[in-house]
Amino acid sequence: MTELSLTTGERIEWLGHRRGISMNALADLIGVERSTFYRHRKRETMPGRVVADCARELGCSADFLLGLTDYVELPGEDTGLYLDAAFSRSLAYAG
Repeated sequence: MTELSLTTGERIEWLGHRRGISMNALADLIGVERSTFYRHRKRETMPGRVVADCARELGCSADFLLGLTDYVELPGEDTGLYLDAAFSRSLAYAG
């Protein structure tokens, strides 16, 4: 498997897209101003509370969002996915 080094913000954006949740909607769901949430996503680090709230709303583990694992279980799907395979497939569909 190839290693992807996505930031926490990139993982949140990818999973939000996969779930059909816009970043503005996610900011509203977790109770963070949209501009603040944007800044958090663009930085290398993110407050733990924001990571935990995003994980809860996106239905994944904080470990996945933090890059401690590339495996994510997706509710409503039969199996989980490894990010590298799932990300490669989503890029193929976008192109």
